[in-house]
Amino acid sequence: MLRTLHGLSLGLALTLAPALKAEPVVPRENTARCPLRTTPERLGSAWDDAVRLERAALEANPGDCGEVVLAVSGGTATLTFRTDDGRTTSRVLHDPSELQPLLEALLVTLPESTSHDAIRPKEPAVAENAVPRAAGSVHGMAGRTPPKSEPSFIHALVVALAGVRLAGPGPLVAPSLDLGAGIELRDWELLAIARWTPVYAVLDHDDTRPAQLASVAAGLAIGRRAPLGRRGELAVGLTLSAASEHEGWHAVSASGARVDEDEDRGQALIGTYAAVIVPVTAKTRFRSLVAADVDATHAGESGIPASGVPALPWWALTLALGVESEVL
Repeated sequence: MLRTLHGLSLGLALTLAPALKAEPVVPRENTARCPLRTTPERLGSAWDDAVRLERAALEANPGDCGEVVLAVSGGTATLTFRTDDGRTTSRVLHDPSELQPLLEALLVTLPESTSHDAIRPKEPAVAENAVPRAAGSVHGMAGRTPPKSEPSFIHALVVALAGVRLAGPGPLVAPSLDLGAGIELRDWELLAIARWTPVYAVLDHDDTRPAQLASVAAGLAIGRRAPLGRRGELAVGLTLSAASEHEGWHAVSASGARVDEDEDRGQALIGTYAAVIVPVTAKTRFRSLVAADVDATHAGESGIPASGVPALPWWALTLALGVESEVL
């Protein structure tokens, strides 16, 4: 009897062996399978360190990830996660330490060494009006296509600077207040600018130069922004503005008496500037400025012209320090 049972067991085992034979596991190619892209390319030391670690983790086990985009602007970041089959979700991060746990929550595919199709748990049915999982898993949105959410690359900027302005020939020196408002578009900035110079001090008492001078100007600035080190940006650009100069000078009348004269005159200013912005990851940042401009309508003038009005200074240098802030 025992011999008969043993023979039946052996025959059953030989019969079922081919059906139970495991299929060979073909290794999945991970190289560049799930690239982690950043905008801008350099984010600052803390974000860069976190991104470096997560790139290594994604190369080791990309799961069902197709692409990750991390856009940092101001003090926050937007992470957009796309799967191989096109599903997308976006989450906002406030600190680099949040990057690792968020990606771990999104990477729900089982490890490479496990047979993915054999033991992957069946997804529960999702009601049409169900709310996606709070953890942010794209599998929580199975059965429907979520709206595509892309990080914004356009930001509204306001700028406020205070500094000193040196003009010539003269020379003349004055405090200045610079204001700007506009947009930052990827690596470019476009600003409407205004400058107020309340009063110039004349450093050389020369009758061929104005005794008093004040000005206001308004125009446009366009510049290109590029990373500067790990925490800063360098903006370099051009300016075009119109200025109104209120000029006062001393004149001598026909009777020999000294008379104070004044007049409002216009200028067309063409200039260039360079600004350093730090830290790049903050929403409100320090901005230092070096600028130079030339009056295209009076360039090269010197001495008192036939009209008897002293020549305006036709070049100027500005050094200023202040802040810029993203308001949207």
